[in-house]
Amino acid sequence: MIDEKERTLASRIVKELGGIPLAVEQAGALIQCAKYTFTKFLREYETSPRSLMACASLEDHKEHLELLCLLNLLNQPELLRLALRRLADHSLIQLKEHNGNNRIKDIVPLKILCRSSLESLTSPQKEEFLMLSTYSLAHATLKSKSEVATSDGLVELDEADQWLDRKYFTQLNNSFSLAKAHFDELRRNDDERSSDLDAQFGQFRGLYAFVLQQVAWTYLVQRSTQKAKEHFQESIVYEKARAGQNGETWPHDRKALGILIGFSRACQKLRNFEEAVKALRQAVELSKRLSSGDSKTTQRIISQPGSTARKNIVAATLMNACCEDAEAVVNLLLDQHQLDLDRPDGFGRTFLCMAAAKNRATIVGILLDAGAHIDQHDRSGMTPLARAARRGHEAVVGLLLERNAKVETAGDSSLLVAAAYGHEASVRLLLQKCTNINFKDANGSSPLIMAAGYGYNAVVRLLLDKSAEVDLKDTCKRSALYWAARGGHESVVRLLICKKADLDGPDNDGRTPLTAAIGNKHESVVRLLLENGASVSAAAKDGRTPIFFAAEAGNGTILSQLLEKGAKPNLKAGDSNWTPLFYATHHGHKECTSLLLGRGAKREKMALALAIENDHRDVVSVLVERGMSPTEPDSHGQTAIHLAAKFAAWRTLAFLLDRRS
Repeated sequence: MIDEKERTLASRIVKELGGIPLAVEQAGALIQCAKYTFTKFLREYETSPRSLMACASLEDHKEHLELLCLLNLLNQPELLRLALRRLADHSLIQLKEHNGNNRIKDIVPLKILCRSSLESLTSPQKEEFLMLSTYSLAHATLKSKSEVATSDGLVELDEADQWLDRKYFTQLNNSFSLAKAHFDELRRNDDERSSDLDAQFGQFRGLYAFVLQQVAWTYLVQRSTQKAKEHFQESIVYEKARAGQNGETWPHDRKALGILIGFSRACQKLRNFEEAVKALRQAVELSKRLSSGDSKTTQRIISQPGSTARKNIVAATLMNACCEDAEAVVNLLLDQHQLDLDRPDGFGRTFLCMAAAKNRATIVGILLDAGAHIDQHDRSGMTPLARAARRGHEAVVGLLLERNAKVETAGDSSLLVAAAYGHEASVRLLLQKCTNINFKDANGSSPLIMAAGYGYNAVVRLLLDKSAEVDLKDTCKRSALYWAARGGHESVVRLLICKKADLDGPDNDGRTPLTAAIGNKHESVVRLLLENGASVSAAAKDGRTPIFFAAEAGNGTILSQLLEKGAKPNLKAGDSNWTPLFYATHHGHKECTSLLLGRGAKREKMALALAIENDHRDVVSVLVERGMSPTEPDSHGQTAIHLAAKFAAWRTLAFLLDRRS
């Protein structure tokens, strides 16, 4: 009897494993047959759960194993219940009854038995046990139907869960893998027992054929489509052999109907449309022979999957023809088939969008004449006109505009796209039909902002000539001038300045076009902006003016230009109290440090400390040469040598020691 302590431990195990299919049963088998105690099992589960998957031998219970499989196959629940109780006395194996009708639903931990059979049984019992166990699990995957092909639910792949029990999928796949690996090893060793799976004469060929079919369906439901197709194909080989031995021609029965439908589904998912249609035609003919042409099954086969597969083949062919400019093929397909020309394919592409993107002007005209919606967008939200404009296909852009394609649609502007890619000819055409030259996308960018940011001088000129708003800003409050300056596009900056662009318009961070040019070290753009009156004292939100950014960037030429325009070298940035000199020394910019000191920057100890902290030896040298004492202690009593040692600035320390000596 189980004492109270063991009962508590058993309850804990059930609670831990209760949500995992067959896990409680497996735990029970391990505890009983592998001589685990409840305490040892829990300890092993908490520290090394994987070790529990390597089941101990059930050699002492060979007779029970064989009896269990036999009773399982004979469907004798009372005898099976008795045998299980004897085998698992006081263990955690649970007998779950189905609807109270004495039918055992979860029969036995077959995964454990299969693994144990490889250890404890000898041939030929081993092969027989493996196949019987796997066959039993294959049957367990069926909820209520005895044969796959009798279920109308098979006609709809999406309804497969109505007749397949997912709980057994993992166990079936594991058991099948064990059996297959065992027979493969026999085959490699030229063992005569490997012929037991021979499609013509193997003693297990019938069991194996059924298992193959069920495994294929489980893979299909689990979306392992390639594996599903391969197993359906192997199942067909076995079924053809069986039919031939009976003097029949396959396909001939409802089992064949189920296999054909499953194989067709797998091919369709893999986009092997020719194989899918061929299998469906066989299924339709077989269904007519087995019932009638107007039966529910036949009509559903014809109306849904067959039609879908055929349409997919035609659609794929039409898409290829549109891309390859095969005018004759396109005309033929459109004449012979009724297709939804605006429906995106599996990649979100429409026929018209693809033809426009590939510069197939003739095909675009044919599709429009056939009724394709001229402004239908694809999955990316782009219309055919936008696709053509993006690639700069002038002929297609012109054709679509002649057919009254909209330049602006919800959230999209073909003009903005063409401007962003610098296609001058397309921009010129689009401007003739454009109703909003200042259209903004989700980021607030206009055609002018995009063209200026990428430096497309000719496009910028076109847009400005058509009165595009020069100081329009995006969501970051950055104008066309800001982006042109940041990109270093001098000619574009010049054009915008000529149109009276705001030289000092700040963005969300308070940074101006001048600041943007300085940050990216565009000397000529900085010079151009300064010559035209850009402010050297405009402060960002953090209090820094352009001279701070120049000192940080380390460009001596730009820093000199700012100093010549009156930038003050001793300004302090906001609450930080950092000066431009601090930024120069902190980042190790020797030239900028020298320039600032030459223009009267204060020689504060902080500047020397920042250079030492970052081991900028050359900057320290400049500071010392300009009169900063390396021996004078700071407010904490530390000299430059102390700081160099503290920050492990070895190059600087060596320099200071050499200088002292």
